Amino acid sequence: MTLPITTFATLVLAGLYITLTMRVIDARRSAGVSLGDGGDERLNRNIRGQGNFVENVPIALVLILVIEMQTVALWTTAFDLLFVLATLSFVVGRVLHGIAFGFTMNWPLGRVGGMTLSLFSMLFLLILAIFAVLT
Repeated sequence: MTLPITTFATLVLAGLYITLTMRVIDARRSAGVSLGDGGDERLNRNIRGQGNFVENVPIALVLILVIEMQTVALWTTAFDLLFVLATLSFVVGRVLHGIAFGFTMNWPLGRVGGMTLSLFSMLFLLILAIFAVLT
């Protein structure tokens, strides 16, 4: 069984996770802080960007996996298209949010837009997962 959508999302998000983690390490070295944020704003933003990623991505990947395992053929129904679009929206939301926290000191569009897109996509993925399991 191949899982192209789950695989795609996992690979992109894993790359983003590694990037955010490296940004935290770099900010820790620059600030000379090994634990906590030492009051350094840049380090705090990097920590929160990575932390928020870790708090949101695992459940979304599980939802994506559940949906993909419940559907037989992709690109054959409106449901499948909605699934792919919801997955892409979640990935884009995480990328925007990750850039806002990991690479800028103040980008409200990336922060708010990325989180909004992530949450609504995750909610939609939950609805699709429930539908996929029940049908």
